[in-house]
Amino acid sequence: MDDGSPLPGSVNIQSICGPLRRTMAHASGEGGFSFQWANTTSAFGDASQNGRIPSAGGAASLTGSRNGSRGLDPLSNCDLLADYPGYSSSKVSLYNRAGQDNFDVGVIVLHQIAAGEGHTVSVLALQAPKDAKKSYEKGESLAAANKPAEALASFETAVTIYPQYADAWLGIGKIQWQMGQRDDAGAAFTKAMSLDSQMVGPWQELGFLACDESKWEDAVRYLDQAVKLDPMNSAIPWYFNALANYNLGRYEQAERSVRAELKLDRGTNPHADFLLGLVLIARQDPEGGAEALRNYIAAAPASPDVATAKKELSRLENQLGGQPGVPR
Repeated sequence: MDDGSPLPGSVNIQSICGPLRRTMAHASGEGGFSFQWANTTSAFGDASQNGRIPSAGGAASLTGSRNGSRGLDPLSNCDLLADYPGYSSSKVSLYNRAGQDNFDVGVIVLHQIAAGEGHTVSVLALQAPKDAKKSYEKGESLAAANKPAEALASFETAVTIYPQYADAWLGIGKIQWQMGQRDDAGAAFTKAMSLDSQMVGPWQELGFLACDESKWEDAVRYLDQAVKLDPMNSAIPWYFNALANYNLGRYEQAERSVRAELKLDRGTNPHADFLLGLVLIARQDPEGGAEALRNYIAAAPASPDVATAKKELSRLENQLGGQPGVPR
Protein backbone atom coordinates (compact mmCIF):
# COMPACT_ATOMS: atom_id res chain seq x y z
CA MET A 1 0.00 0.00 0.00
CA ASP A 2 1.35 3.44 -0.91
CA ASP A 3 0.48 4.73 2.58
CA GLY A 4 1.99 1.76 4.43
CA SER A 5 -1.35 0.39 5.64
CA PRO A 6 -2.25 -3.34 5.57
CA LEU A 7 -3.78 -4.81 2.43
CA PRO A 8 -7.54 -4.14 2.25
CA GLY A 9 -8.44 -7.79 1.56
CA SER A 10 -7.78 -10.62 -0.88
CA VAL A 11 -5.98 -8.92 -3.78
CA ASN A 12 -5.93 -10.46 -7.26
CA ILE A 13 -2.71 -10.41 -9.26
CA GLN A 14 -3.63 -9.96 -12.91
CA SER A 15 -1.79 -9.99 -16.22
CA ILE A 16 -2.65 -7.71 -19.13
CA CYS A 17 -1.30 -8.69 -22.55
CA GLY A 18 -2.77 -6.40 -25.18
CA PRO A 19 -6.54 -6.75 -24.82
CA LEU A 20 -6.32 -9.99 -22.79
CA ARG A 21 -6.62 -9.68 -19.01
CA ARG A 22 -6.66 -12.62 -16.60
CA THR A 23 -6.13 -13.37 -12.91
CA MET A 24 -2.87 -15.24 -12.28
CA ALA A 25 -2.72 -15.46 -8.47
CA HIS A 26 -4.00 -14.07 -5.18
CA ALA A 27 -1.73 -12.18 -2.80
CA SER A 28 -1.32 -13.35 0.79
CA GLY A 29 -2.27 -11.07 3.66
CA GLU A 30 1.34 -9.85 3.72
CA GLY A 31 1.32 -9.17 -0.04
CA GLY A 32 3.37 -12.12 -1.27
CA PHE A 33 2.37 -14.00 -4.41
CA SER A 34 3.80 -16.46 -6.90
CA PHE A 35 2.58 -18.37 -9.93
CA GLN A 36 3.85 -20.33 -12.89
CA TRP A 37 3.47 -18.66 -16.27
CA ALA A 38 2.93 -21.54 -18.67
CA ASN A 39 2.55 -21.70 -22.44
CA THR A 40 3.00 -17.96 -22.91
CA THR A 41 3.90 -18.25 -26.57
CA SER A 42 0.86 -20.33 -27.46
CA ALA A 43 -1.39 -18.19 -25.29
CA PHE A 44 -0.32 -14.84 -26.65
CA GLY A 45 1.53 -15.52 -29.90
CA ASP A 46 3.50 -12.57 -31.21
CA ALA A 47 2.35 -9.86 -28.87
CA SER A 48 5.06 -7.48 -30.02
CA GLN A 49 4.11 -3.90 -30.70
CA ASN A 50 5.75 -0.53 -30.70
CA GLY A 51 6.49 0.13 -27.04
CA ARG A 52 5.55 3.60 -25.90
CA ILE A 53 8.49 4.15 -23.58
CA PRO A 54 10.61 7.22 -22.80
CA SER A 55 14.16 7.54 -24.07
CA ALA A 56 16.63 10.27 -23.17
CA GLY A 57 17.99 12.45 -25.94
CA GLY A 58 20.07 15.17 -24.29
CA ALA A 59 20.17 17.50 -21.34
CA ALA A 60 17.37 19.78 -22.51
CA SER A 61 15.29 17.36 -24.60
CA LEU A 62 15.07 13.96 -22.99
CA THR A 63 11.95 12.95 -24.88
CA GLY A 64 13.59 10.92 -27.64
CA SER A 65 11.19 8.61 -29.42
CA ARG A 66 8.45 6.81 -27.55
CA ASN A 67 8.20 4.25 -30.34
CA GLY A 68 10.59 1.34 -30.71
CA SER A 69 10.21 -2.26 -31.81
CA ARG A 70 10.29 -4.89 -29.11
CA GLY A 71 10.92 -7.65 -31.60
CA LEU A 72 9.34 -11.05 -31.09
CA ASP A 73 9.32 -11.12 -27.30
CA PRO A 74 5.96 -12.79 -26.50
CA LEU A 75 5.71 -10.78 -23.27
CA SER A 76 6.62 -7.42 -24.82
CA ASN A 77 3.12 -6.06 -24.31
CA CYS A 78 2.43 -7.76 -20.97
CA ASP A 79 2.15 -6.19 -17.52
CA LEU A 80 1.26 -7.41 -14.05
CA LEU A 81 -0.90 -5.39 -11.69
CA ALA A 82 -2.92 -5.82 -8.53
CA ASP A 83 -6.72 -5.71 -8.65
CA TYR A 84 -9.00 -4.72 -5.78
CA PRO A 85 -12.25 -2.70 -5.95
CA GLY A 86 -11.75 0.97 -5.18
CA TYR A 87 -7.98 0.88 -5.65
CA SER A 88 -5.57 1.62 -8.49
CA SER A 89 -2.32 -0.27 -8.99
CA SER A 90 1.16 0.30 -10.29
CA LYS A 91 2.24 -2.00 -13.13
CA VAL A 92 5.24 -4.28 -13.62
CA SER A 93 6.34 -4.83 -17.21
CA LEU A 94 7.16 -8.40 -18.24
CA TYR A 95 9.18 -7.22 -21.24
CA ASN A 96 12.44 -9.21 -21.54
CA ARG A 97 11.15 -11.82 -19.06
CA ALA A 98 10.26 -14.52 -21.62
CA GLY A 99 12.33 -17.69 -21.33
CA GLN A 100 13.36 -17.15 -17.72
CA ASP A 101 12.66 -20.08 -15.43
CA ASN A 102 12.48 -18.00 -12.27
CA PHE A 103 12.28 -14.30 -11.62
CA ASP A 104 11.17 -11.78 -9.04
CA VAL A 105 8.92 -9.08 -10.51
CA GLY A 106 9.49 -6.76 -7.56
CA VAL A 107 6.85 -4.72 -5.75
CA ILE A 108 3.38 -3.75 -6.94
CA VAL A 109 1.85 -0.79 -5.12
CA LEU A 110 -1.87 -0.21 -4.43
CA HIS A 111 -3.44 3.22 -3.97
CA GLN A 112 -6.94 3.89 -2.63
CA ILE A 113 -8.87 5.92 -5.19
CA ALA A 114 -10.08 9.20 -3.70
CA ALA A 115 -13.11 11.21 -4.74
CA GLY A 116 -12.44 13.01 -8.01
CA GLU A 117 -9.82 10.57 -9.28
CA GLY A 118 -10.30 9.08 -12.72
CA HIS A 119 -10.46 5.78 -14.55
CA THR A 120 -8.58 4.03 -17.34
CA VAL A 121 -11.70 2.71 -19.12
CA SER A 122 -14.49 5.13 -19.94
CA VAL A 123 -17.85 4.60 -18.25
CA LEU A 124 -19.34 5.29 -21.68
CA ALA A 125 -17.97 1.94 -22.83
CA LEU A 126 -20.67 0.26 -20.76
CA GLN A 127 -23.30 1.74 -23.08
CA ALA A 128 -21.57 0.72 -26.31
CA PRO A 129 -23.58 -1.57 -28.63
CA LYS A 130 -22.32 -5.11 -29.04
CA ASP A 131 -21.02 -4.52 -32.58
CA ALA A 132 -19.08 -1.43 -31.47
CA LYS A 133 -17.48 -3.35 -28.60
CA LYS A 134 -16.55 -6.17 -30.96
CA SER A 135 -14.87 -3.73 -33.38
CA TYR A 136 -13.05 -2.00 -30.52
CA GLU A 137 -11.74 -5.28 -29.10
CA LYS A 138 -10.62 -6.33 -32.58
CA GLY A 139 -8.78 -3.02 -32.89
CA GLU A 140 -7.01 -3.63 -29.59
CA SER A 141 -5.91 -7.10 -30.73
CA LEU A 142 -4.66 -5.78 -34.08
CA ALA A 143 -2.78 -2.93 -32.36
CA ALA A 144 -1.10 -5.45 -30.03
CA ALA A 145 -0.12 -7.50 -33.10
CA ASN A 146 1.48 -4.36 -34.64
CA LYS A 147 -1.03 -4.06 -37.48
CA PRO A 148 -1.78 -0.33 -37.25
CA ALA A 149 -3.74 0.18 -40.48
CA GLU A 150 -6.10 -2.68 -39.70
CA ALA A 151 -6.40 -1.59 -36.06
CA LEU A 152 -7.28 1.95 -37.14
CA ALA A 153 -10.03 0.65 -39.43
CA SER A 154 -11.55 -1.36 -36.57
CA PHE A 155 -11.47 1.58 -34.15
CA GLU A 156 -13.06 3.81 -36.79
CA THR A 157 -15.82 1.24 -37.28
CA ALA A 158 -16.43 1.30 -33.51
CA VAL A 159 -16.90 5.09 -33.40
CA THR A 160 -19.05 5.03 -36.54
CA ILE A 161 -21.42 2.66 -34.75
CA TYR A 162 -21.14 4.48 -31.41
CA PRO A 163 -19.72 8.03 -31.70
CA GLN A 164 -19.51 8.39 -27.89
CA TYR A 165 -16.98 5.53 -27.63
CA ALA A 166 -14.20 7.47 -25.86
CA ASP A 167 -11.93 4.41 -25.58
CA ALA A 168 -12.08 3.87 -29.35
CA TRP A 169 -11.27 7.54 -30.01
CA LEU A 170 -8.25 7.12 -27.75
CA GLY A 171 -7.24 4.03 -29.74
CA ILE A 172 -7.61 5.99 -32.99
CA GLY A 173 -5.32 8.72 -31.69
CA LYS A 174 -2.62 6.29 -30.60
CA ILE A 175 -2.59 4.58 -33.99
CA GLN A 176 -2.62 7.88 -35.87
CA TRP A 177 0.36 9.11 -33.87
CA GLN A 178 2.17 5.84 -34.54
CA MET A 179 1.51 6.39 -38.26
CA GLY A 180 2.85 9.96 -38.12
CA GLN A 181 -0.54 11.69 -38.30
CA ARG A 182 0.12 14.00 -35.37
CA ASP A 183 -2.62 16.59 -35.94
CA ASP A 184 -5.26 13.91 -36.41
CA ALA A 185 -3.98 12.12 -33.30
CA GLY A 186 -4.30 15.29 -31.23
CA ALA A 187 -7.85 15.80 -32.47
CA ALA A 188 -8.77 12.20 -31.58
CA PHE A 189 -7.30 12.53 -28.08
CA THR A 190 -9.19 15.79 -27.58
CA LYS A 191 -12.41 14.12 -28.74
CA ALA A 192 -11.92 11.29 -26.25
CA MET A 193 -11.24 13.80 -23.47
CA SER A 194 -14.34 15.82 -24.33
CA LEU A 195 -16.47 12.68 -24.12
CA ASP A 196 -15.06 11.58 -20.75
CA SER A 197 -12.86 14.06 -18.90
CA GLN A 198 -12.27 11.57 -16.08
CA MET A 199 -10.56 9.03 -18.35
CA VAL A 200 -6.81 9.16 -17.80
CA GLY A 201 -5.56 8.11 -21.23
CA PRO A 202 -6.41 11.24 -23.29
CA TRP A 203 -4.73 13.53 -20.76
CA GLN A 204 -1.62 11.36 -20.83
CA GLU A 205 -1.43 11.19 -24.62
CA LEU A 206 -2.00 14.92 -25.09
CA GLY A 207 0.77 15.53 -22.56
CA PHE A 208 3.15 13.18 -24.38
CA LEU A 209 2.30 14.82 -27.69
CA ALA A 210 2.97 18.28 -26.22
CA CYS A 211 6.35 17.08 -24.90
CA ASP A 212 7.22 15.72 -28.33
CA GLU A 213 6.53 19.20 -29.72
CA SER A 214 8.38 20.95 -26.85
CA LYS A 215 5.14 22.67 -25.80
CA TRP A 216 6.09 22.47 -22.15
CA GLU A 217 3.27 24.58 -20.65
CA ASP A 218 0.67 22.45 -22.42
CA ALA A 219 2.50 19.29 -21.37
CA VAL A 220 2.44 20.27 -17.68
CA ARG A 221 -1.26 21.19 -17.88
CA TYR A 222 -2.22 17.84 -19.39
CA LEU A 223 0.11 15.68 -17.33
CA ASP A 224 -0.72 17.36 -14.03
CA GLN A 225 -4.30 16.30 -14.64
CA ALA A 226 -3.26 12.79 -15.74
CA VAL A 227 -1.33 12.07 -12.54
CA LYS A 228 -4.05 13.70 -10.45
CA LEU A 229 -6.69 11.40 -11.99
CA ASP A 230 -4.56 8.27 -11.47
CA PRO A 231 -1.19 8.67 -9.74
CA MET A 232 -0.46 4.92 -9.97
CA ASN A 233 -1.49 4.15 -13.55
CA SER A 234 1.99 4.47 -15.06
CA ALA A 235 5.43 5.87 -14.31
CA ILE A 236 5.68 7.45 -17.77
CA PRO A 237 3.36 10.46 -17.16
CA TRP A 238 5.38 11.32 -14.07
CA TYR A 239 8.59 11.17 -16.13
CA PHE A 240 7.33 13.50 -18.85
CA ASN A 241 5.74 15.79 -16.26
CA ALA A 242 9.18 16.09 -14.66
CA LEU A 243 10.76 16.70 -18.05
CA ALA A 244 8.33 19.48 -18.89
CA ASN A 245 8.78 21.17 -15.52
CA TYR A 246 12.57 20.89 -15.88
CA ASN A 247 12.46 22.64 -19.25
CA LEU A 248 10.29 25.37 -17.70
CA GLY A 249 12.77 25.87 -14.86
CA ARG A 250 10.31 24.58 -12.25
CA TYR A 251 12.85 22.39 -10.55
CA GLU A 252 10.98 21.68 -7.31
CA GLN A 253 8.00 20.31 -9.23
CA ALA A 254 10.35 18.43 -11.56
CA GLU A 255 12.08 16.73 -8.64
CA ARG A 256 8.77 15.73 -7.06
CA SER A 257 7.58 14.19 -10.33
CA VAL A 258 10.77 12.36 -11.22
CA ARG A 259 10.97 10.86 -7.72
CA ALA A 260 7.38 9.62 -8.12
CA GLU A 261 8.46 8.09 -11.46
CA LEU A 262 11.41 6.33 -9.83
CA LYS A 263 9.16 4.95 -7.09
CA LEU A 264 6.85 3.41 -9.68
CA ASP A 265 9.29 2.22 -12.36
CA ARG A 266 11.81 0.70 -9.90
CA GLY A 267 14.78 0.91 -12.23
CA THR A 268 13.17 0.10 -15.58
CA ASN A 269 13.83 3.59 -16.99
CA PRO A 270 17.45 4.57 -16.18
CA HIS A 271 16.95 7.92 -17.93
CA ALA A 272 14.92 8.97 -14.89
CA ASP A 273 18.18 8.96 -12.91
CA PHE A 274 19.78 11.14 -15.60
CA LEU A 275 16.88 13.59 -15.39
CA LEU A 276 16.98 13.52 -11.58
CA GLY A 277 20.69 14.33 -11.73
CA LEU A 278 20.06 17.36 -13.93
CA VAL A 279 17.21 18.52 -11.71
CA LEU A 280 19.27 18.23 -8.51
CA ILE A 281 22.18 20.08 -10.11
CA ALA A 282 19.77 22.87 -11.05
CA ARG A 283 18.53 22.87 -7.45
CA GLN A 284 22.09 23.41 -6.20
CA ASP A 285 22.47 19.88 -4.82
CA PRO A 286 25.73 18.67 -6.40
CA GLU A 287 26.08 15.65 -4.09
CA GLY A 288 22.61 14.37 -4.98
CA GLY A 289 23.15 15.18 -8.64
CA ALA A 290 26.42 13.27 -8.71
CA GLU A 291 24.82 10.22 -7.07
CA ALA A 292 21.96 10.20 -9.59
CA LEU A 293 24.38 10.48 -12.51
CA ARG A 294 26.46 7.58 -11.16
CA ASN A 295 23.29 5.50 -10.93
CA TYR A 296 22.44 6.36 -14.53
CA ILE A 297 25.92 5.54 -15.86
CA ALA A 298 25.95 2.20 -14.02
CA ALA A 299 22.45 1.27 -15.24
CA ALA A 300 22.82 2.34 -18.89
CA PRO A 301 26.54 2.20 -19.80
CA ALA A 302 25.81 1.91 -23.53
CA SER A 303 23.42 4.88 -23.72
CA PRO A 304 24.45 7.68 -26.08
CA ASP A 305 23.92 10.14 -23.22
CA VAL A 306 26.51 8.48 -20.98
CA ALA A 307 29.29 10.66 -22.40
CA THR A 308 27.32 13.77 -21.40
CA ALA A 309 26.59 12.30 -17.97
CA LYS A 310 30.28 11.43 -17.39
CA LYS A 311 31.38 14.91 -18.40
CA GLU A 312 28.91 16.48 -15.98
CA LEU A 313 29.87 14.01 -13.25
CA SER A 314 33.55 14.88 -13.72
CA ARG A 315 32.74 18.57 -13.28
CA LEU A 316 30.75 17.84 -10.12
CA GLU A 317 33.47 15.66 -8.63
CA ASN A 318 36.01 18.41 -9.19
CA GLN A 319 33.60 20.87 -7.58
CA LEU A 320 33.15 18.52 -4.61
CA GLY A 321 36.87 18.04 -4.11
CA GLY A 322 37.56 14.98 -6.24
CA GLN A 323 35.23 12.50 -4.55
CA PRO A 324 35.53 9.07 -6.18
CA GLY A 325 32.93 8.15 -8.76
CA VAL A 326 32.70 6.28 -12.01
CA PRO A 327 36.06 5.95 -13.85
CA ARG A 328 36.26 8.40 -16.74
